[in-house]
Parts: sequence; structure tokens; C-alpha cells
Amino acid sequence: MTIIDTLPAVDVSIQLSSSLRNADEYPDPSPYRRERYLGGFERCARNYIESQDGTEFCIHVRVGDERSIDPWVYEEYGLLFFLYIDGQFMGKSFCQSKDFRQGDWRFTFSSRRYPNDDRSALVESRFKFQSIITVDEEPTDGDFRRARDLGNIELKVKLGKVSGMLGRQQGRNLERDFREPDVDYFQIPEEALKGRPIYHGTS
Repeated sequence: MTIIDTLPAVDVSIQLSSSLRNADEYPDPSPYRRERYLGGFERCARNYIESQDGTEFCIHVRVGDERSIDPWVYEEYGLLFFLYIDGQFMGKSFCQSKDFRQGDWRFTFSSRRYPNDDRSALVESRFKFQSIITVDEEPTDGDFRRARDLGNIELKVKLGKVSGMLGRQQGRNLERDFREPDVDYFQIPEEALKGRPIYHGTS
């Protein structure tokens, strides 16, 4: 149950396909720079979960219909959620007041879409944990950059507003140009991961 002080009504959880309940979360064992802004509220929360190789998973987002979201969710304004996994953009969702049902708003991220080889259709791939394989090679700058985000499931939330062009754009294919990762995407020099307790990425 990942919650930041600023938006206590927003609840984020991860569920593995091998379980009927949400994954247990553990505090980050490594100290990190806590981002704070107006009023001293924390802008991010970070936890660890126990991943399982080859297991599919999904990210549940719930926004409770509470007073704390009134400055954020009203009229054409709402909360815009962006999902990044292993540093790659995976999808987004917009929470508006008109979409609340029975006291809350819910959305589940469970897969990503990307074009097939000839770009004639979109392929859907469900999120799945995959083991990281370390190799004895000299790491490049790119390896260090990739290692920084590998294993991260990051959900960003921002204030959004309904655009007047939304209706006209709905008929267009607005999917981002996703590509399948290389076969050796999860092979990375051991030196690049030194000091990081990361064992899985997402395929």
C-alpha cells in the first residue's frame, strides 16, 4: 500500500498472478533523498516487493472519494497517472470526478502494447518478472544508466485537465512507439549493479 503524504486518498498496490492478495511491501533498506515541497509533504514513497521469476503481475491504483482530493479532482481537472517500468513508459490513465463509482476510482495496469514487426497491428504483452543475468564484462555508460532504472516500477501522478481536442483524437492511434526488448535485454555487467539489491526486470 504505497501512499504519499500529499495524496493520502491514492493507494497503489502490486498483485502477482500467483497470489489472491496484494504483494507484501518492505521499506527501502537504503537511505534515499526524500523529496519534500510546500508544507513539508513528501513527494514520493519507495518500497520493495518480493518478485517471482516468470510470474505475471499487475499494478492496482485506487483513489478514494475523500476531501483531500478536492483541490485536485473537480470539473475538467483530475489526476493523471503515468506508469514506468525498468525506465520505460508503459501507459497512463486519467482519474476524473465523473468516473468515480461507489466511493472510489480504480484502474489496473497489467500489460503494454507495441507494434508488431511490420507495424500493421498492436501486440499486447502482460507484465512478467524476468531474472537479471549478470555477465563479466566492462560496463559502459549506457549499462550504468540502464541499471539505474532496472527493477523499478514507478507510478507518477500529476494534475491533468481534459483537452477540448480529446474527442477528435479518440479515433486516432496514439500508442507510443514501443518495441520488444532485445533477447539479451536482461544481461548486464555485474559491475553496473554493484550495491543494488535488484534481481528481476519486467518482460
